[in-house]
Amino acid sequence: MKALLRVKVQLAAALLMLVSCGGARWLSLAAGEPAPAPKKLNPDLVALPPNTWVKIKPNRNPEGRSFSGVCWGNGLIYYFGGGHHSYVGNDVELYDVAANTWTQATECEDWREHAKWTYLTEQQQKDINAIGGGSNAPLGILSPKGRPLTYHSYQQHAWFPEESAFYNLGQKWGMWAFDPVKREWSEATRQLPDFGDQSTISLVYDPGLKTVVALTGTRGAAAYAYNRETKAWVKKCGLPCKNTSVHTAYDSVRKVHVIHAGGQSCFTLDLATGTTKPMASFDEAVKAAGKPAPLSDVSMGYDPELKAALILNSDTGDKARKGAGAPVQVWAYDADKDNWAEVKMSGPTPTGDVRWGLLVYDTDHKCSLFVNVVGIQGSRLQGGPVDGLFAFRCNQRKELKIEK
Repeated sequence: MKALLRVKVQLAAALLMLVSCGGARWLSLAAGEPAPAPKKLNPDLVALPPNTWVKIKPNRNPEGRSFSGVCWGNGLIYYFGGGHHSYVGNDVELYDVAANTWTQATECEDWREHAKWTYLTEQQQKDINAIGGGSNAPLGILSPKGRPLTYHSYQQHAWFPEESAFYNLGQKWGMWAFDPVKREWSEATRQLPDFGDQSTISLVYDPGLKTVVALTGTRGAAAYAYNRETKAWVKKCGLPCKNTSVHTAYDSVRKVHVIHAGGQSCFTLDLATGTTKPMASFDEAVKAAGKPAPLSDVSMGYDPELKAALILNSDTGDKARKGAGAPVQVWAYDADKDNWAEVKMSGPTPTGDVRWGLLVYDTDHKCSLFVNVVGIQGSRLQGGPVDGLFAFRCNQRKELKIEK
């Protein structure tokens, strides 16, 4: 009898834990409540053939933002940036992958109209002209609506799931968060990690630390984790690179960040232990394949179905830089064999500029998306327009066709 009573008590405790840990939803479904409706998906992306470039035609294309990448989160692609004689507005563009639509999430505030911004001091009026040349707006200068002004966003944005927001790290005005539901900006912190040239930084999310991390390639290259409570940056470890840009993709299988450090090296970073490990050089693989020297700045992503980090690369010749770009190559990293190989792709190859993080992976559709910006990004040539979206889905590893 006592044994039976103990069993009943244990079952009751287990049931209570089930409910407290989210089992209530399971119990309600078991009681007859209808299951939640499945996510709506984009049929063009669902039907993607393997190893094939497919141009997706959304409702419209946003204007190109030079030296500025994109970020994926919760079914949306976030696009913000500009400056350097290219896009002058500070509006945020959001692409709904399932609906295949771009939406201007905030209205445009043009920095060139600063003469009308009477709240600025005389010195700030002079300083703000620096925005036209890049990302040098002094800390503290915001738009009339209290938002960040346009700047080169490079690869300094990350989806922060715990905050349900896109986080942006700016060289002069700290880190800000954009809520895609409320369509509002909020300041996260004005403290910045120790870095030199802004173009060398990547802002990434680390699932183990449950926070965003800044990876810097200059002034003592290092990884800095953001503390949500103190709003401060904490140095986690140094990085084995020097005076170079840092591009990265998170390997969710091995729980490490795969890093391409300009033309210097590739390595993995384990933030749980604060350790790095060298890996095969992407640049050497490109040269060995007889391709032109790779770009120091690339677009990276991670395909969890393929279990491989991906890099988009293109020609670096003068014609490519000054014209409409060059044909885009897809490269995949085999962690088991420690080697990079070009993926043999079919379909119309996009021609554009792959720099500054224009590749994302959509976990809903299990495919990669590339925002194709044509023309040179930056300088005095105004930057190029966005020539739509290109999507592709790699085969499983055992079927993956690669160039020999």
